[in-house]
Order: sequence, then C-alpha cells, then structure tokens
Amino acid sequence: ALPISSKKGKDSKHPMFKRLIHTAIDVSTIQEKVNESKYKNYEEFKADAKLLLHNTVIFYGADSEQADVAKMLYTDTCHELDELHLCKTCFYLSNARPENWFCYPCAPTHELVWAKMKGFGYWPAKVMKKDDNQVDVRFFGHHHQRAWIPSENIQEITVNVHQLHVKRSMGWKKACDEMELHQRFLREGRFWTPKMEEKGLEEAESGISSTSNEQLKASQELRAKKGRRNQSVEPKTEEPEPETEAVSSSQEVPTQPPPVEKVSISTQIGRAH
Repeated sequence: ALPISSKKGKDSKHPMFKRLIHTAIDVSTIQEKVNESKYKNYEEFKADAKLLLHNTVIFYGADSEQADVAKMLYTDTCHELDELHLCKTCFYLSNARPENWFCYPCAPTHELVWAKMKGFGYWPAKVMKKDDNQVDVRFFGHHHQRAWIPSENIQEITVNVHQLHVKRSMGWKKACDEMELHQRFLREGRFWTPKMEEKGLEEAESGISSTSNEQLKASQELRAKKGRRNQSVEPKTEEPEPETEAVSSSQEVPTQPPPVEKVSISTQIGRAH
C-alpha cells in the first residue's frame, strides 16, 4: 500500500506535507470507504484513485518510485472499472471463479460466435463488445483468453461446424463442450446468483454443526455410562467400544451432471466420421 497522504502516517508529519497536500488520502482510507459502502458511483471511486496519484506525484515527484506505483495502481483501477461497466456478472465470476463460472449466462446475455485469431482456426467465443470493424471476444476453453478480432474473422454460431474447416484438437472439443453447457444453462434459465454462494456456505456450516452435535451426543452417552458404573456395587469390566472410521465430506460421491443433449457439436463430429 502507498503510505502517501495518510493523516495518521509518517508522511503527514513531514514539514512540507500540509503545504503540498490539500486533501489527504491513502489506500487504507479508500478500502474503508469501500467496506462501508460510502461510494455512490464508480466516478467517486475513480476520483479518489486519481487524487491518490496526484498527491503521490506532488509529494514524491513525478519520476519517483512511489509515483510509478501510483500510476500503475490508477491504470489498474481504470481498467477494472471499465470491466465493471462492460459486464458486472463477468467481472464478478472471473474473479470469484466458482465451478463452471464461464458457463453461467449474464444479463443481458452475450452473443455467441465463432472467432478466428491470426494463425488459428475458428473457436467458440462470447462477444464482449464491438468497436467499428473489431470485435472484443472471450474464448471458451481452458484459459478463457480475450482478444480483438476483425469482423471478417467472425462467424455466427449457427454456422455449421463442418463449414469452418477447423482442426478438431482436444482443446477445441473441450471449448465446444463448455459452450454447449453454457447454451444449456441459457435454455434452463440458470443464472448465477449470490444465493448460490450462501447455500454452499450454509451446507458447510450445517455439516460442521451436525458433526458437533454427534460429538456432543457421544460425549453425553459416555458420561452417562461412567455415572452408571460408579453407582453399581460390583464394578464390571466393560469391553471398549469399537472405533468408527471417520468419513470426510470430501469422500462423498459427487452428483453426476445431467446428460448431454443428443444434438451437439461433438455429435456432429461423430456423425461426420
């Protein structure tokens, strides 16, 4: 974090601080305002990031290491805000990354296309935005890469895969499978909501609570047995209870996903052969 302009930091004790810095701010102050939901819009947040950069340049100098860090921070801030403006759902899911995060539809939904980068074949992708004759896409597949593609290298997703003359590599097939899952989520209206995370947390807490209750019950039964042994006139030797093997929740058999629909890209490929 940048130390510049903190009211409680070392910089504020510098004799020139009050003469150079009109409005003090630092990264921790911005973080506190975010946590307390004090920003009413993106522009207010961006203004504080710009103020931090301004103060750093004024106090340390434009060619200082601190100024370089502040410039990078401001550039990153502007980029992240642009991504938020572009699609809030994409921004959240690309950072949170739940299972199958790229398959969940956004609202509004992204157009699906076949996009061709120079030196590569056509690949399934989502359209993020369009600018003149360029299309910003994010590809299905392992890395979910972003790229600006010329409009002439974009084909509608309804174009038959056999007309694209693509090299059907393992990565391409996995990308098509991921696109098909996305299309199924679209048909089923399965959108990502924060409640999904809450449900997962509740299930985890429920499992912990259940385990704790079982342990408490076993402990109470053990104390009851000891009490009965103490009350009996003739002590009896009891055989120890057999130990039960603990089973971790991670050992549960995962639920099988719904069957893939009959008509798919992979099916077209299979029928072609």
